[in-house]
Amino acid sequence: MAAEGKAIYVPGKSVEEMLTAESERRTIISRRTVGLTAEEWNCLDTTIPDVIELLHDVKNVFFDLSYLEDLDKPGINSIMRLAGRAVQSMEDKELHVLDRLDTAVRSARKGA
Repeated sequence: MAAEGKAIYVPGKSVEEMLTAESERRTIISRRTVGLTAEEWNCLDTTIPDVIELLHDVKNVFFDLSYLEDLDKPGINSIMRLAGRAVQSMEDKELHVLDRLDTAVRSARKGA
């Protein structure tokens, strides 16, 4: 595949070794200390899931409205679908990160 330009040849490393190294690089945990008041922790604990749920709801509303036939202009339906897709595109990255943050907050130990 390297000869065809579909792969990068790295002397001395097998594909498995490169994949393992990349996987290990991605799983390194970067520890941080975050100082928040008890009230801020409680707020954060409930806010993250609420934001995730809100974005899912907004996406669903946009998609539902975009397929109503009684809207005055077809362009509005397209705008609604585009807005729904914009929110949906956040699911793989931003919402995933928020979900991971929510898990980290819930598993955080006091004073750790």
